[in-house]
Amino acid sequence: MLKIRKVFFFAGLMLMLFSLQGCFEIAEEITINEDTSGTLTLTAGVSEDNGIFGLLGSFTDISFLDDIENDVRYVVNNLKSQPGVSNVRFTKPGEGRYRLSFDFRDGESLNDALYAAAGQEKKFCSPSFYKIGSSKFRRKNITNWATMFLKREKENLPDESLFDLIEYKTVVSLPRPVRSVRAAGAVVSDDEKSVSTSNFVSDILNKRINTKVVIRY
Repeated sequence: MLKIRKVFFFAGLMLMLFSLQGCFEIAEEITINEDTSGTLTLTAGVSEDNGIFGLLGSFTDISFLDDIENDVRYVVNNLKSQPGVSNVRFTKPGEGRYRLSFDFRDGESLNDALYAAAGQEKKFCSPSFYKIGSSKFRRKNITNWATMFLKREKENLPDESLFDLIEYKTVVSLPRPVRSVRAAGAVVSDDEKSVSTSNFVSDILNKRINTKVVIRY
């Protein structure tokens, strides 16, 4: 099984930020082009409208964030040498916020990149987390996967009530208007070319929300 901390770097960031108070976001943005290429952007950290991070920095040692950057740079180095991946970028758009993005050639390249980010090679029988076709996008349900990971890391986590403060967002931008959507709590944009979902992590885990997303366009 892939290690979430290295595949989706924001999961590792999420665990390290649990010890702070405030509202945190984990955002996954996928832009799909007409030829099924696209861009994946992963962002994690204090929500943009929350100024608590700067205040905490005055009273708390936040040097642990250096460890987060080391983990992300491991991912960046692996992605830069991955076929079908380009424009790998790691930025810090604000205090307590980290962003990793890269362009992918097609759905197969995207899945291969996620395995490469974890230092692994995708095998023929390995599951694909995303499937991108000329008129269909699908993301695998990751709820069970996340639950197993968090159970395994339970000893390293503080009070589980903090999951109530962490919001997991997904935005999928498409080359053509949406024809149909299957996803819990999905919202279609006014121009019908973008689908978004948003849930708090506690709801995903406790209510067993299905995080699968299927869009036809």
